[in-house]
Amino acid sequence: MSSPSARRLHTIAGAIVLAAFVVEHVATNASVLWGADAYDRVVGSIQRWKLLALFEVVFILLPLAYHAIYGLRLLARPSADAEVERFGDRRLWVLQRVSATVVFLFVAVHLWELRVQRLFFGLDPAALHTVLTAHLSWTYAGVPWLALFYLLGVAATSFHLANGLFAASALKGWATRRMRVLTSIVGGAVFVAGALTVLGFATGTQFSSDPSGANAPPCGSVVAPK
Repeated sequence: MSSPSARRLHTIAGAIVLAAFVVEHVATNASVLWGADAYDRVVGSIQRWKLLALFEVVFILLPLAYHAIYGLRLLARPSADAEVERFGDRRLWVLQRVSATVVFLFVAVHLWELRVQRLFFGLDPAALHTVLTAHLSWTYAGVPWLALFYLLGVAATSFHLANGLFAASALKGWATRRMRVLTSIVGGAVFVAGALTVLGFATGTQFSSDPSGANAPPCGSVVAPK
């Protein structure tokens, strides 16, 4: 595969496939803001879908792996001026690379906490809310380190998404001020929803009370992350 083709595929995997997944993933997980039952209805039903494993491999893991591996290759070499210009500013190009590193670490931790535990260690989909609540409310020396790391990861992902979408639009000649505003709105919305979700798990904050009374208080003081 030629380098331009590989670079174009990297852009497509990120700007279309993974961008759509990030928006969907953040939106569905934000259901925790309406309580544990709402989270289980939305996320739990997805996790119990029989074809989920096949869907994740074909439409998420493969594009993610390619985008990450080729992205690491890009980090290891200098980029042409034309590639830098797609971001509109060299500083944004640098921040794109920095955010890529943070996102890579964030995704690795997130996959280990949930996907690996579910696939290889028997984590029940019904326990996802309990596990995330325990982990994100866990503190050491009074500081919720994992929740702070998740907030950093959400911020890096939101910026990487918005900045990457703008750079991708430059390939079609759409990199206008209006496009910058639009992609910034998308990134800002993802950050707000993602940050509120992290705070929801970490503190128990939600938009409405759970009428069933099934929500438990944060249990990080009892269960530490693996």
